Amino acid sequence: MDTKTLLGRLPARAAIAAPCKVCATESPLFDVCDFAKNCEQRRDPALGLPLAGVPIYYHRCPNCGFIFTTAFDGLDDAEMGALIYNDDYIRYDPDFVEARPRQIARMVRDMVGDALLARLSVLDYGGGSGKARDLLREAGGRKVECFDPYFQSTVPESRFDLLLCFEVMEHARQPRRTVADLRGMLNPSGMIIFSTLLQPSDIAEQGAHWWYLGPRNGHVSAFTGKSLRELFALEGLDVLHGSDGMHVALTRPRPDFVDLGRSPGGAAELGFRLP
Repeated sequence: MDTKTLLGRLPARAAIAAPCKVCATESPLFDVCDFAKNCEQRRDPALGLPLAGVPIYYHRCPNCGFIFTTAFDGLDDAEMGALIYNDDYIRYDPDFVEARPRQIARMVRDMVGDALLARLSVLDYGGGSGKARDLLREAGGRKVECFDPYFQSTVPESRFDLLLCFEVMEHARQPRRTVADLRGMLNPSGMIIFSTLLQPSDIAEQGAHWWYLGPRNGHVSAFTGKSLRELFALEGLDVLHGSDGMHVALTRPRPDFVDLGRSPGGAAELGFRLP
């Protein structure tokens, strides 16, 4: 289906309130922007033009602070892929192909060390075409896989010690389902390392002008620390927060291998903290 047809299927209006996709609290409208708004406009304002003429309405939860849109809920994964994750996507997320996978591979090696990497089973969830997986395999990772619903159709049947989930949660149209899927792929005593930028303290003033709310990037969800903790707690996972939007989700009890990495103090010494 072509982009114009898919855009025509997006709702022109939104409900005054909608149930929060994290905690189910009735959430009023927060703000609206054009579908063409994207994260790369910070570097090149011309990327937001021409306007698509399609409004994307966001709601904000008064309980947990979660910001979300229902605009894309009527599309399936194939249609969402055709609309957002098409050949033009690289224009709006130029780090997706090369820079981000290299950053992910370096960070994972720093966190766990190459010796432990060789022992762990690892899944890069939402890892695109698999560049980070390939780099981690080159570094000695013997059991490193990749799954991305917009690139591979086969869901892994194995469970993994470590899940990587970078720049994925803000794309989750149904975040409860996404976290349930992650939990189902995780070993009973496993860990998730993930990134998503938390809302700034002045989000009420910035509204949909905040750069990270970019519909053309597929950024349909924006979290607070509270909403992330409530979301992962539904699956029995504790969330620790780091800097620059980095987080870890730990099973209960905490996985032993957190303390086996290069840092003697494990996740806490690497800068992650409980709220």
